[in-house]
Amino acid sequence: MNPKSRVGITEMLINNKERVLEVKNLRTYFYTDEGVVKAVDGLSYYVNRGECVGLVGESACGKSVSAMSVLRLIPYPPGVIVGGEIIFKGEDLLQASEERMRHIRGNLHSHGLSGAHDILGCYGAGPTAGDHRQFEGESRCHGLTGA
Repeated sequence: MNPKSRVGITEMLINNKERVLEVKNLRTYFYTDEGVVKAVDGLSYYVNRGECVGLVGESACGKSVSAMSVLRLIPYPPGVIVGGEIIFKGEDLLQASEERMRHIRGNLHSHGLSGAHDILGCYGAGPTAGDHRQFEGESRCHGLTGA
């Protein structure tokens, strides 16, 4: 098979998957007395149904802030999501009302996910991604284990 044909088939398979979460150019800043801390500055990624994605990086690189931004749980002040898009199942969460966000978080909670770390761990974006218990939680969330 021609390598170009394989690329086309791969793109077709990827494009036919249901996009569950898409983060586009996310920017979350903290305004402090010492100045602006750009905790997340231009993050983009997506997760299709059935996929797990992990955010990996050094301490204080923005993993937890990224995860909390997706759920719009950044404390204001000093934190502000200053730009980007967070598309969850076709809905831009940055445009959703706080009431709608409570509903979305509640639905995630009703599926047995009790906190932001658990919820985001289900997408592989939790702040403890290096912890083996996080991996087990992701596996259960996606039906990869009998647990």
